[in-house]
Amino acid sequence: MPGLDYKILSKKPIVTRNGVKFQDLAVQTIDPNVEISGSFLVVNKYYVARPDLISLAVYGDDKYADILCKINGISNPFELNENDVIILPHVETLMDITNVEPIESIFVDGNKDPDLVTNFMDTDLQKDVNSSRSPNEQTKGMSNIVVDDENGIILY
Repeated sequence: MPGLDYKILSKKPIVTRNGVKFQDLAVQTIDPNVEISGSFLVVNKYYVARPDLISLAVYGDDKYADILCKINGISNPFELNENDVIILPHVETLMDITNVEPIESIFVDGNKDPDLVTNFMDTDLQKDVNSSRSPNEQTKGMSNIVVDDENGIILY
């Protein structure tokens, strides 16, 4: 089974900083001004962790899976569970919502605020190891990213 065809990821620009090329994942690729209209779906056991199958069943193609996840606030397709209720926008809405001109994110443009990344990583925002937290939340003193300079990617 092939992986998701990430349409949103393909809209993220490749930038070069200090001679290193990478994809700016912080770029906004969804237009927040588009009004979303459509129908709703209660996820059944056949669609658990399978937004590609939902896309295929609803739109006749699995290419909208990542957009469905983004619109529904699903960062990890494996988080799609039975009885979850998700919105199924009209296909025209899917096209409109991703029709945004990507601009360099503030995290990449250090001229806007060179201390932004430092401030963003402030450990006051992180939880203690023993605190109640979801599995994807990092704890104080830990980093949830790895920079792979050789391949020009950031791993989360």
